[in-house]
Amino acid sequence: MVRLITLYTELIQLAERNRWTEFISKVRLNPEIVKYQDKYNSNLLIEIIDYADIEIIGELVKLGSDINLVNGEGFSCIHKLLEGCASTNTEKLKYFISLGADVEVVGWNGWTPLHQAVTYCCVQHVQLLIDMGANVNAKTKSFDEETPLMIARRKGFKEIQNIIDSAK
Repeated sequence: MVRLITLYTELIQLAERNRWTEFISKVRLNPEIVKYQDKYNSNLLIEIIDYADIEIIGELVKLGSDINLVNGEGFSCIHKLLEGCASTNTEKLKYFISLGADVEVVGWNGWTPLHQAVTYCCVQHVQLLIDMGANVNAKTKSFDEETPLMIARRKGFKEIQNIIDSAK
């Protein structure tokens, strides 16, 4: 177990430094690492999603990484990918979904990826998620049970409101 923890930490550090050749070599030598979950119930894919290109993501999924795992903070890979929405390439999001990322995965407080994209006012990602089957009526588990449309209205995101309204 100690060996896996050490390797996991080392791989995250390599990813942060964009040392992908070394990263992927170590993963291929130790494929069990893609199924390892740390004490926060996170996995390697969630931890490196911000740094990795689509080839690395595809390799980790091919080796068995759980693309829909929700970690202890309530984030799945797709939630984390959308967290810095403005920097997320739409093609990367499409590819991620094509690998099996669930557009309906429920994270912290009932948040779906659509709630996340609306919150960050990512028009192109909102449209893509809806096109891929995201439920526009999904409600959070908070006291106000917000839908993505309610968030868009509260934040004054008119274009997103129109996209969601036309999807109903």
